[in-house]
Amino acid sequence: MRDPNYSSEEMEIENDTGDWTVEKLNKVKDQFLAQRSVSKAISLLEELLGTKVDDIDDEIWTDVHDLLIVIFDTIPIQIMLESHQIVLLSVINHSPDKVIDLIAYHYIEPNISKITEVIKTSALAITVALARRIPGEPCYESLARILWRFIEVKEVVKEFEEQLKNDNSQLRFRVHHVTSLALKNKPADNGEGLNLLVKAIIKEVESQDILCALSALEILCDATSDHVENAKLFQQMGLVRKIYEMMQTLKSEPEGGFLYPVCVRFFAHLSVVDPEALEKYPKFVDSVLDMVYHFDCLDAPQRALAFETLAVMSSTSSAKKIMDGYKGEYKMDKSMNHFGAACASGPVELRIRHLDALCLMMSKFSTTSDSEILNRWFNDLGEPFPELILSYLKKPFVDLRISTLNLLAVLMNFEWARKIFFHTPGFTDYLVDRNIETSADGNQLKFDIIIKIIESMSPAIEPPDMLRLKTYRHQGVYYKEHNPELAMENQ
Repeated sequence: MRDPNYSSEEMEIENDTGDWTVEKLNKVKDQFLAQRSVSKAISLLEELLGTKVDDIDDEIWTDVHDLLIVIFDTIPIQIMLESHQIVLLSVINHSPDKVIDLIAYHYIEPNISKITEVIKTSALAITVALARRIPGEPCYESLARILWRFIEVKEVVKEFEEQLKNDNSQLRFRVHHVTSLALKNKPADNGEGLNLLVKAIIKEVESQDILCALSALEILCDATSDHVENAKLFQQMGLVRKIYEMMQTLKSEPEGGFLYPVCVRFFAHLSVVDPEALEKYPKFVDSVLDMVYHFDCLDAPQRALAFETLAVMSSTSSAKKIMDGYKGEYKMDKSMNHFGAACASGPVELRIRHLDALCLMMSKFSTTSDSEILNRWFNDLGEPFPELILSYLKKPFVDLRISTLNLLAVLMNFEWARKIFFHTPGFTDYLVDRNIETSADGNQLKFDIIIKIIESMSPAIEPPDMLRLKTYRHQGVYYKEHNPELAMENQ
């Protein structure tokens, strides 16, 4: 029923069955804003999307988009669901994908915390309708950010299962995207619905299509990172053993090269949440250390992967103990020796990645035992390594200096490191020299390092050196020394 407050001019526009134009859209929008109400918004929504929306020219989509925003901003979502659910359902079922994207992104997602229970129960038809639209290219990501919350609603899971029968892998992976978000956001909810959808991803891993297998492994790898619950789920489903067996064959197959690095990364993340995996799957450790030992034979991405994986899998206290006493073919002391050599060779971009990986390894500690292990590993980098660090701090490459400063900041947490560096010739002179570092971030990092060193009250620092550091701190981050000769010349 039409709102009795409509003007005759509005009625004339409503009865106009001609094509929508920019002028018509702007006129309707202006009239609507002049007398804005929920009932008018509902009527206008029905009229606008009651036409064959696909016929609206792409050139006026921006204007249609703006009008829809105004309409949806006028209708509180609770009122829409309570009193006009049929209208919203019709819009979701019959509008083009870009309209669905707008509804999901602008209208439903911002209000999702207020309506979750409603669209699980009395307005469940809305959720199922949204699930049905997940294959849409412009809208699947916006829909996924909503739908992962309903991964255990049987009607939603049933809809996804139907869509997973599609021969088009691209469309299947839009459903997998929902599962991926569920694994990341609510890993503890390992119910029947989630298990069914995870099994569908695992099935993709076994695909003969390399791209499908790679994409599926990427999803599972990301889901393992920092989520113990997912790691346990994957082990229960036999996925970990399956990937472990895949690694043994992929390494020797040229076409499996893309999959192999992802398998390595999967186990690295697994070892963070389940350090015992390092002992359960020793061939994984051997594979990584083999890459480290032969880093000079690898291409740049694999070389970076080798040391970044070593850093990740050695990050927890339990993992440090396991790796420090590893009894396999390769040894950690030699691995660290290769780590030091890698940091000193290759393109600057690659050296930066190695320094960042070493920084990660050294930054993860919580016990005295951790410190002792890291001390041994640092010494295994090679005797010249502190001099290498000092030389990098003076190089004319900002990114290299920043990565080196980040590493130095981590090392200054340890007394053994302070002792090493303050016995390295030229280290104190570098710290108090204000003419070397040119970037704002670098100056701040260096200043923070000096404060950390002062607060440590380390016995490794001689009193005259401590006085120089305190003077630097007192002068501040960006202090510049006064040059009397330059001042005389200016005068």
